Amino acid sequence: MGIRIAAFIWGLAEATLFFIVPDVWLSYAGREKIKTGLHSCLFALIGALIGGLIMYQWGNRHPESAFRVLENIPAISRAQIESAGTEIRNNRSAAVMLAPLKGAPYKIYAVQAGHQAIPLSQFILITIPARLIRFMLVTAAIHYALKIFMSKKSARARQWAFCTGWTLFYAGYFCVMGL
Repeated sequence: MGIRIAAFIWGLAEATLFFIVPDVWLSYAGREKIKTGLHSCLFALIGALIGGLIMYQWGNRHPESAFRVLENIPAISRAQIESAGTEIRNNRSAAVMLAPLKGAPYKIYAVQAGHQAIPLSQFILITIPARLIRFMLVTAAIHYALKIFMSKKSARARQWAFCTGWTLFYAGYFCVMGL
C-alpha cells in the first residue's frame, strides 16, 4: 500500500508545486511488475485530480498570485503560462489533453482553466484521460523496455538503466525548458 500512497502524494504534489512528474515513481513501481505500476497510476490520478482542483480554484480566485508562484517553479516561464492561457481560450479541453505531448506542466493548465472559468466539471472530466493515459503509457513503456532490453541483466543493472534513463530525460528537459 505504501507504493500507492506515494503515487497519490506524488500525483498531488506534481499537480501543484512539485516539478518532477509522477511517471518517475509510477514507472519505478511498475518496472518489475506491470500490475503494481498500473494500479499506482490510479492513485496518482486521484492525487492529480485533487491537485488540479486546488490549482483550478487558485486560478479562479487569485490568478495573479497563482501565476507569480508558477513562474518560480523550475522549467515554467511566463511565456508558457501565457501560451497555456491562449490554448485554453481557443481549444478549451483539448488544450489540457494535448499538453503532455508538449511537455507542458498540467498545473499551468489547471490555473488557466480556473482563471478563464472553464466549467469545473469539464476540466475534471478531461483531466482523467489527459493524466491517466500518459501515466499508464509511460509506466508500461518503461516496464516493457526493461523487460525486452534488460531481461538478462541483474536487478542492479536494470535499476541503473532505469535511473540513468530518467536522469538523462530530465537533463534534456531542463536544458530545453530551462531550470
